[in-house]
Amino acid sequence: MFSFFKSWREKTRSLDSYLTEYLAQGFQLGPLETNQLQYVRATEQIAGRGVSLFRIYDPRVTSATENVTYAALGAHPGAVWFEGRFAPDGNISEIKDRRNHH
Repeated sequence: MFSFFKSWREKTRSLDSYLTEYLAQGFQLGPLETNQLQYVRATEQIAGRGVSLFRIYDPRVTSATENVTYAALGAHPGAVWFEGRFAPDGNISEIKDRRNHH
């Protein structure tokens, strides 16, 4: 049975060079677009294992000015451009393009 106990550790920040490069190569996003984006990362415990989730979003679309959380972005689907998860080594293991779901 899966345990969906959530242990969130979040911090909103600008995209680091790894994410910027990933989006440029995988989704042809240029610096004008990626410089405007931010992301929030959260850790969730599923079946006793830590899973690192992230959402990349446009902060201009949210009504919040600070302390945007992973969960709070659920109320702002138009702000979320991408979401996914990190593998234990920190590399992206999954990413979904949410830009067309606005």
